[in-house]
Amino acid sequence: MNSNTAENKDESTWLVVDLGTTSIKGSLFDCNGDLIGESSHPNKQTQTEEGFHHQEVETWWNGFSAVVHELMKPGVQGLVITGQMQNLIFLDSQSEPLHPVVSYSDQRGADQIASWSAKKSVQEQLLETGNEQGPTSLLAKLAWFQQHQPEVLKNTEKIFIGSADYIGYRLTGVSQTDTTTAATTGLMQLSSRTWHTALFAELGLDSILPSLPRLVSGGSLLGLLKNEVSEQLKLLAGLPIYLAPGDAGSTTLGAGCGKLGKAYAYCGTSGWVGLTEKRPARLESGAWTLAHPAKDLFIQVAPILTAGDNLAWVKDLFGFNGYEEMIQIALEQPVGKLLYLPYLQGERSPFIDPHARGVWLGMNRQSNRASLTRAVLEGTCFAFRHALHAVSEIPVEELLLTGGTSRSDSFCQLFANVLGIPIKVLAEPELTGLRGALAACRPENSTPEPRIQKTYLPSSDLMQNYDGLFEIFLKSYPALRNSFAQLAQL
Repeated sequence: MNSNTAENKDESTWLVVDLGTTSIKGSLFDCNGDLIGESSHPNKQTQTEEGFHHQEVETWWNGFSAVVHELMKPGVQGLVITGQMQNLIFLDSQSEPLHPVVSYSDQRGADQIASWSAKKSVQEQLLETGNEQGPTSLLAKLAWFQQHQPEVLKNTEKIFIGSADYIGYRLTGVSQTDTTTAATTGLMQLSSRTWHTALFAELGLDSILPSLPRLVSGGSLLGLLKNEVSEQLKLLAGLPIYLAPGDAGSTTLGAGCGKLGKAYAYCGTSGWVGLTEKRPARLESGAWTLAHPAKDLFIQVAPILTAGDNLAWVKDLFGFNGYEEMIQIALEQPVGKLLYLPYLQGERSPFIDPHARGVWLGMNRQSNRASLTRAVLEGTCFAFRHALHAVSEIPVEELLLTGGTSRSDSFCQLFANVLGIPIKVLAEPELTGLRGALAACRPENSTPEPRIQKTYLPSSDLMQNYDGLFEIFLKSYPALRNSFAQLAQL
């Protein structure tokens, strides 16, 4: 290599951090998007006796700081942040939290949603959000606080709606959120990509508007790192901080599905099926619409509240030593006549029901932990098959799979068998969202297509079995819906 080439070599790096529900992950990439290093620290979500789901901003900050300390090296050109969407964070005039973080899975807004059902003007304006609003809606949760804890709203100076928004504010002092994160909250008018001021006024929540962050497209420069924070994190003051799209948007881009024509599934603690379209999803389809970073495109997703968390639950319930052991033991059982409904925390798509719960159907004296676990694995896959029908009006010929469960060969093969289509698994699936976040913030750099590690073909011998079970699966929730509602009233 001659000296001129050496002098011109780009040795800049980018640090990307994803503030997820169960962990805070970071990766250091070189200028070509190749991985240099990675780090992860746990995050924690708690559930109160009332069923409220909470997190703590200091847990976010401590995990974020630890990841940065472990990965930071000289030559970092920018820090990119993404994370979980649809949280509620209330800060007072001193930027101190007034309440624990209200998680996206928190469903305290059920009564508020029910009370709006008979109000025609409210319903008409809710349609303009582009999504059916349920108990997880931030609009409904804000109305809940107005009714039950008005002192929180009264003392609120700033509201943030995503984990990355809050961390970005703490780094730069700039209050912004991305339109992808805002799209499902019930707070944004989808067509204009602005806060729905008329809806706030209709519900008597217009005093909240000044507290909300400014809306920007995902991938925008948020600001420069503040001096006092740079000393704490041992980062260069003035480092550019970028706000990537929320996790669903970043994962869409990282899976190579930010362009028209490809569908993918993400199966982590929660999950979703998504694809990019030129138009919003039909409300009656059960799918949700996110604002794509490109203003003329939309990301259609069918979110699944409990995806891989079903596997975590049954692993702990039956005392398996690990996921792979559990999956292997379960799949030694033949396909049977046992079904599982995977709605441990309710569901958001293709239907909204906070009262839906997990159910085993068809147990008998021969049922054991292996057969019950197989049903849980299959039921989780059936939820994705159901969700895929919501986002795509035409049959999908193949599906990309990413997320933690895609690391298991056995689960991926089961996923292909249950859905009845080829499943392509990305190499380094844990980096999908991080790479997508980086791509959103560096549109001038050509991002290589994600590398496919393996393709799983469905077993033709099992197709008829799973088609029959899926028909029963689709009928089971409607048959139990009233029972779920009655149980919730006890």
